[in-house]
Amino acid sequence: MNEKQDPAAVPGNARWLAEVLTAAAPWSTQAQHAGEFWVRSCGAAAVLFLGIRPEGGFEAVSVRERTDGTTGVDRRLLEGSAGWLLSPERLLALAAGTGLVSGLQLAVHRWPELLSAVIVQGGGSEHLIDAPESLPVTVSRQMLQRASNRGLLIPDENCLEAMAEYAAGAGHEINNPLGSIVGQTQLLLKSEQQLELRQALETIGAQAWRIRDIIGNSMLFARPPRPIPQSLNLIALIRECLAALQVTAREQRVEFRFSAASEELLLQGDRGLLGQLISSLVRNSTEAIRGANRAGRVEIEVRRVATEVAAVAIRDDGPGAGTAEIRRHLFNPFFSGRPAGRGLGFGLSLAWQIVRLHGGLIYAVEPAAGGFIVEIALPV
Repeated sequence: MNEKQDPAAVPGNARWLAEVLTAAAPWSTQAQHAGEFWVRSCGAAAVLFLGIRPEGGFEAVSVRERTDGTTGVDRRLLEGSAGWLLSPERLLALAAGTGLVSGLQLAVHRWPELLSAVIVQGGGSEHLIDAPESLPVTVSRQMLQRASNRGLLIPDENCLEAMAEYAAGAGHEINNPLGSIVGQTQLLLKSEQQLELRQALETIGAQAWRIRDIIGNSMLFARPPRPIPQSLNLIALIRECLAALQVTAREQRVEFRFSAASEELLLQGDRGLLGQLISSLVRNSTEAIRGANRAGRVEIEVRRVATEVAAVAIRDDGPGAGTAEIRRHLFNPFFSGRPAGRGLGFGLSLAWQIVRLHGGLIYAVEPAAGGFIVEIALPV
């Protein structure tokens, strides 16, 4: 096709494109549709989509133009780690090993928040292939967002960004009158002698402070502090976080197990934010086990993925995410699967913000055997 032609204007494309963009389908089907759009409408010679599987490794879907003008589809399972999505070089090496795309004219587009990537082999439409905001890139991303069977729990970035904007505005507006309530309550307590009235004022004050804590967490989620990167040893930082949580864990009959291939894994990051990230995720797992009213175990595993990425897996043998409704809102702030009064639902939403600020990825898996796993990957 002509490089300046709008792919959506090709005869027959508009209706087909409208249908596939509004349909929910398995990830592999969405990847195939997106690949067909690249090849038959945008001039690509071949396209390879890579998506992380719940069982580990990549699911690969390749679409290539045949000599007779039709398209051929190839599906494979490949070895690899989710952390590779942070490394274009690692993805290109993986693609080269398959032979599904080849040549010098290759473009890599990564969507860590969708646990997917696409590698495109050029065919005369270089500006469409390389441009990250081009129509085929946008169409591919929208299709993969509608995948119906990923089996992985992934943050909805658009939803979380909208919530962050709302939380920032609402938090500012609520804080002002709340400060007046707290101040007036404290003032009245100084002069009130009647026991019943003092107890009522103390209750008002305590609940007002609780609201301030919620607002504080919402503001931290909405406008987290900018990271101050420094060289740090991730292994040592995790050990410090676990030591701080150890007493509470023992009281709740929860055992920590930590494993790492070495005693040092250096990266550039904000020590305070990364410490909060690890502590929040471990605390979430501990609370999940506590909610099941039994003893349990939290396993923390750290490994280096090639040379570019540090991967951390936090597993627990608790009851899992629970219902489909809980899974759907898992990363949303103000939503908690635990009983009222046990947490404010900010653990995973704050974790998402911190990971995003460090250029990493985060997702969750609910294994068929039970329990719950949160995986994070951070660039080294």
